[in-house]
Amino acid sequence: MNIRTKILVIFLLTSIPAIGIVGVINYDNAKSKITHDVLDKLDGIASIQEKRVEESIERNFERLDGITSRTQLKISLEQFNQNRNAEDAVKIQEIIKDAKDSIGDIDTVFIINSSGEVIFSTEETVLGKIMSAEKMFVDGYTKNTLTFGTNILDNSPEICISGPLILNGSTIGVLAIKVDPRTILEISSDYTALGDTGETFLAMRDNNGDAMFITTLRFDENAITNRVIQKEQIEVPITQALMKNEDTHLFTVDYRGESVLAATRYIESTDWGLAVKIDRDEAFSTIYSIRDMTLVSLAVVIIATIIGSVFFSKTFTQRIRKLSNATKEIADGEFTTRVAITGNDEIGQLSKDIQTMENTLRENKIKLLNETRFAAIGELASRIAHDLRNPLSVVKNSLELMEYTRRDVLSEHEKRQFAMMNRAVERMERQITEVLDFVRNRDIKREEADLLDLLNLSVSSFDIPPDVKLCLPNSGVLISVDTVQIQAVFSNLIQNALHAVGQEGEVSVNFEKDSNNVKITIQDSGKGITQENMDKIFEPLFTTKQTGTGLGLASCKNIIEKHGGTISVSNNPTRFTITLPFGIKISEKN
Repeated sequence: MNIRTKILVIFLLTSIPAIGIVGVINYDNAKSKITHDVLDKLDGIASIQEKRVEESIERNFERLDGITSRTQLKISLEQFNQNRNAEDAVKIQEIIKDAKDSIGDIDTVFIINSSGEVIFSTEETVLGKIMSAEKMFVDGYTKNTLTFGTNILDNSPEICISGPLILNGSTIGVLAIKVDPRTILEISSDYTALGDTGETFLAMRDNNGDAMFITTLRFDENAITNRVIQKEQIEVPITQALMKNEDTHLFTVDYRGESVLAATRYIESTDWGLAVKIDRDEAFSTIYSIRDMTLVSLAVVIIATIIGSVFFSKTFTQRIRKLSNATKEIADGEFTTRVAITGNDEIGQLSKDIQTMENTLRENKIKLLNETRFAAIGELASRIAHDLRNPLSVVKNSLELMEYTRRDVLSEHEKRQFAMMNRAVERMERQITEVLDFVRNRDIKREEADLLDLLNLSVSSFDIPPDVKLCLPNSGVLISVDTVQIQAVFSNLIQNALHAVGQEGEVSVNFEKDSNNVKITIQDSGKGITQENMDKIFEPLFTTKQTGTGLGLASCKNIIEKHGGTISVSNNPTRFTITLPFGIKISEKN
């Protein structure tokens, strides 16, 4: 792929995602706004329709109460139930006929006795019917009840309102009225603000607990009592309504299986469900237009980008080829290449960066060679240290044996000589240990330990001059660390501090902790470290002493960093500061 093609690809890769991201953001924002507005509208319509249904039901209950509260009706019915008096029967018939005539949308008024038999009615065909198993009688015997059914002759919807006739605290019968169902069910034909696919519908539970529609549907005029939604189909809004879930629904389907947005309500007085819905395609038609416009804009941008990149790429290709040739030479190891491209634009800056990279690679190559040499020296030092340790142990044991066997005859001069030899052996052992500790890359083996105990163990191995004051903390801190390695750090730093103060001075150690870390400071009153040596103090092989390997502080730094901590040094007075994270567990030991 040539440079011009690459520029074209780069332009496409930079412009297309930008347009795409902007388009997606605009699309998402518009979709979110429209979705919110549509759901709010459906929720508002559902509340209005719910109120209309409830008001219609309440109005019919008031009509029922207006009849059942008539004292003359109840007295005449009580006397009729006792005597079967024709005069009382005439009075009752006149009262219910007058009630039917005075209320225009009542079809039939009838009275059911306590046995469930229709004994009075404005419609003769109902007389004598046994209603003892009907909901209108069973529920109406104790409270005002609305029941929905269909006419057995023409399968038209029927709504019946029933309630108890109570006299002197006893129910003497049930009054039922059949009302014009349009007063309640006409809401299904109201499509105001619902576009071409929106609608409102009501459903009740059938004998199986499924949702049975009791209003006509916009796409099914014969749905009343004929169309049923299984109760297991909880993704359908009307099922959610009968489950008493009064909410808006973004991802759902209607009775046709179409994706819709919906709002649901539960009408408690009748155990009905109400749903208001609109097809998703219609609700999001504006969003789809925005999507199509975004795709068209993206296509236009792609074409313009191709034309622009081809036109302008020729200006840059020559400079880029020069940079490409320079980088190939650098990749081949030619670190004497000079990138001569100038300019204040990005390509000019790139040429400067390539030159910087070349210089850095040259320096890193030299550094890598030095590190390789140092690694080889370290390996050799490790082998030599191992080879020296065994004969040194023989020398140490022999000296101890000789000193022990001649302990009674040694002169003062010989004792001093033995002491000098023992100190020399100990110094050599310490230097060998420093070399091995630095060369080895031992894993951290954590265990909970008291830092004060580790500090005391380290201090106990030193001979403290009588005029040197050593101040240790009064309380310890429990922390999860590698006890051997942390003790080695303490030993090294305490030894350096004692060496710094000589025969007279003060060395102090302090612990400070917070919720996450413990800070350890080791301070001495020695003459301090020169400023020029401060930056080199933790470098391997650096030392200001006449003896030693220069690996002690480097090893300390390595151990602390493997624990996830830090170590630093400051002057006036000389103070080494270690910070260790607590890790798993923290407590304090007094």
